[in-house]
Amino acid sequence: MSTALLEAVAQNDVASVRKEVVSADWNVRDEFGRTALSLAASRAGEHSTEVLQVLLDAGADVNQAQGSDSDEEQGWTALHQACIKGSFPKALDAVTLLLARGAKADGSSTAAVVSPLELALTTHHLGIAEALLKAGARPDAVSKRGMAPLHQVVALFRERTGSGKYKAGEVAKMAVDAVKLLLAHGAKPGTLDSKGETALAHALLAKMPEDFILALVNAGAPLDGWVDLGTPPEKVLVTPASMAVGLGQPVSVIVAMLKTGLDTTKPVAPDAQNLMHYAAMKRFDALQMILEHRPQQDVNVRDESGATPLFLASWVGISSAVKALLEKGANPNLPDAGGNMPLHTAAKNDHDSIVKLLLAAGADKSARNENGQTAEDRARAEGNTTVANLLSGA
Repeated sequence: MSTALLEAVAQNDVASVRKEVVSADWNVRDEFGRTALSLAASRAGEHSTEVLQVLLDAGADVNQAQGSDSDEEQGWTALHQACIKGSFPKALDAVTLLLARGAKADGSSTAAVVSPLELALTTHHLGIAEALLKAGARPDAVSKRGMAPLHQVVALFRERTGSGKYKAGEVAKMAVDAVKLLLAHGAKPGTLDSKGETALAHALLAKMPEDFILALVNAGAPLDGWVDLGTPPEKVLVTPASMAVGLGQPVSVIVAMLKTGLDTTKPVAPDAQNLMHYAAMKRFDALQMILEHRPQQDVNVRDESGATPLFLASWVGISSAVKALLEKGANPNLPDAGGNMPLHTAAKNDHDSIVKLLLAAGADKSARNENGQTAEDRARAEGNTTVANLLSGA
């Protein structure tokens, strides 16, 4: 066969295609390495499926993959070609036909860098994505690019957000719709990418919309596994739960995590700080939810430096957190490893309102640290005269 069949397919000339398939050589390819079937599929949505139907009826191999001469399309099948045309609504007709005729939903060649599902997500044709998932596409398959579909949705959110091509709120809605579809078809939120991280960790770092995060959390995404935010060789270890607190996720996300059974006594940092420690020095609303949902948790627990949640809240100066912890029974006279009480650190950092709260709760202003300093001494050393006078009674 010459290139006559390819030319007829390119022109969507059904009559000529019918004529040429009689003596078809299915291995003839165009300049991009596409077979006649792949070429027809690459017009999905622009042309009707009639040419595809004629080719399949004549014996075209629905799973024939493109070779190395196809460059970035190596390993692609006709299904890949149809899926990348997702910007055309009627491309779904071609995908449906190919799947009905036996196309493998994940593709047929390990040479392909991307799967049909990845292409459908990239073009955001969720009708095509759903058809693939129903036909057996694996919702947790990690691609050669190191991402499972859930991770890919996060990557697409980042890419689309920075592109300037979308209206306000559109990118967020696209991501939420995609994650809900994947989860509904069995995607496991605990699936790890090639770096050993979950989609939730990536989503939190990308500050993705509340509904996206909630979908993953409510589906059972792991909340206490370590995530390394450092640049090698340095390690900066956090957890998804501490990321939600530290990166400003809405309090509804914190509550959802607590309701799924999050163990807030587990360390969220290498220095043995738990989520209560972390929230005490970051966000009062997060601390408030922990105190409300974990009423039996020890508020006097120490990290490796001996610091309690009250100490940390006093250190950074969150008076609402100090007040809430004291109301829950936090001991104002528990020192850290250096003998400093919450009063010492509040005085050193010139937090006069917190000094007043601690004194009212019975903090011992005569207590000395391992250097023999009282809270007043630390205040005067820092030039915090108002606090020093408050402690001296002047």
